[in-house]
Amino acid sequence: AAEDLGPIVPTLLRKLESGMQIAGLTVESFPLPHDAVEHIGLEIHYQNRRAVIATDLGETTKELENRLKKADLILIEANHDWDMLVNGPYPAYLKRRVGGPRGHLSNDDCGELLAKVLQEKPTHIYLGHLSAENNYPQIAQITVANILKQRGIPLTGLIKMSVAQRHCVSPAISVSL
Repeated sequence: AAEDLGPIVPTLLRKLESGMQIAGLTVESFPLPHDAVEHIGLEIHYQNRRAVIATDLGETTKELENRLKKADLILIEANHDWDMLVNGPYPAYLKRRVGGPRGHLSNDDCGELLAKVLQEKPTHIYLGHLSAENNYPQIAQITVANILKQRGIPLTGLIKMSVAQRHCVSPAISVSL
């Protein structure tokens, strides 16, 4: 818990200024609903391409949805499978926290969010921040793909999906300019 950490030395705090320029990239931050202080997602612009990174969020926001609609590359949380979480080893308080509105997105929530925002344009999706105890990459990918298919969004051609690796670097992808 935060109180166990003790006071944080002010010189260790860094506030990411939205619109910061780094080596030709523009990095914007935006708030995400999570049980952490000033938790943020990132949108990274390079020329006319956008990447959005959003993990550790219990529910979606309009701002996130608007940013995802414009993204060419998305890293989005698909943290847990509901059945695995409910029937898994976590104590009740932790299950409530993980499944709550300031916790983590389930595979189903992730699929529903993506179904709302995906456009008819090339987009690569990485599912990330999968729980080691309450999810498997195959379950996350199949659940999200099935929701997208049910909403008329096939994962062929324009829209591609992968699961981010947990213990190593995921394969590089190219987002053409």
